[in-house]
Amino acid sequence: MRNQSIMRLFMVTFTVILTVFFIAPAHGQYLYWTTDSDGTIGRVEIDGSNKVNDWITGCQFPEDVITDANYVYWANAGNDCIGRANLDGTGVNQSWITGCTYPTGIDADEQYIYWTNLNLQTIARANLDGTSVIQSWITACSVPFNVVVDSGYVYWTNLGTNSIGRADITGALGDMYWITGCSQPYGIDVDFAYVYWANYSSNTLGRADIDGSIVDQSWIPGCTYPVGVAVTDIYVFWTNYAVSSNIGRSDIGGTSPFQGWLPGCGEWPIGICVSAPVLTPTPVVTPTPAPVPTTGPGSLAGLLLLMGIILGISRFKRKP
Repeated sequence: MRNQSIMRLFMVTFTVILTVFFIAPAHGQYLYWTTDSDGTIGRVEIDGSNKVNDWITGCQFPEDVITDANYVYWANAGNDCIGRANLDGTGVNQSWITGCTYPTGIDADEQYIYWTNLNLQTIARANLDGTSVIQSWITACSVPFNVVVDSGYVYWTNLGTNSIGRADITGALGDMYWITGCSQPYGIDVDFAYVYWANYSSNTLGRADIDGSIVDQSWIPGCTYPVGVAVTDIYVFWTNYAVSSNIGRSDIGGTSPFQGWLPGCGEWPIGICVSAPVLTPTPVVTPTPAPVPTTGPGSLAGLLLLMGIILGISRFKRKP
């Protein structure tokens, strides 16, 4: 009886270890896009299922959209405001941050929210709660349309100079001509290795190394007036503006592009973003305890013998 109790205790401990250390992720990842003509924000699961074109309505020419762990944000160019809603689409506030000047691009990190003031020709910044607004945070811009940030830098597209700008994450050392030779660059995104942008007038997506080298202005050709671009670890997405109303998709290497991957995305889809995957614990099935053997390597005696050998070896190694 004592041996069986010890073995059951061992199995319970084993089950707890499984539960703590073997947790599988459950992905709840979405693709969002804005349609400036319809005044809506659409949402679809990352595999293209369950598409809702009018997930959020009542926007004022929303040019771009971004999410973080708690909210969805968008740039309302029509009322010079930044909008915000909960991740489930409730609590919509179309004038969450006011006083902008035709905001068109938007991004966020763990501390701040950033947007472009197209007519003011600046990059703006505020705290994630909407306080401490600085409408002219970065001024080395020429008709800036979109903005993206990573841990070290701020990047933006300059329609006035057909270039990509970059500054330190503090806003210092702004360089309007960091990458040149673009063709009406609108949307922009980055990952750990590359920077990506949409060349509207040449119907291509451009790409360069994250340090600005090895620039390819026609990395993905055949788009239809691309405006927004968003990347994940395995895919690149873009909005095909104008009458096509499609969202295109390619693998992250730029091969096998599918221009009509998601059709029927409303009138004039423009901004686009992908939410981070949501990781949630998955229940682990508790193993059924096996009968306790009385002899052999799997018996309690065999287990105790193995533990004794391990302890003996460890003591031997500790001897001076």
